[in-house]
Amino acid sequence: MDYVVRTINGIILKAEPAEFGRSNVFWVQQNPYKSSEWAQLARKGHQVFHLMLGTEVAPGEVQVLGYLNKVRIDDQVLTYDEARDIFKL
Repeated sequence: MDYVVRTINGIILKAEPAEFGRSNVFWVQQNPYKSSEWAQLARKGHQVFHLMLGTEVAPGEVQVLGYLNKVRIDDQVLTYDEARDIFKL
């Protein structure tokens, strides 16, 4: 099932269930409109998703509760420190 996350500004981001044995863990797409280093990567064409704890608040809609220290960039799962080293952030 595909899920979405709605930002405060109404931007809809893609969310995918993560295969970590828990139903409340999701890969959430990076908002490219932010000013973060991760958003800059997304604007350059990389697929950036953060591993996040979340809860389903409506069918197909997830509310994010927190980060879980993993990022997926172009299907490569890394810690934030590893990603910063590889992508020179």
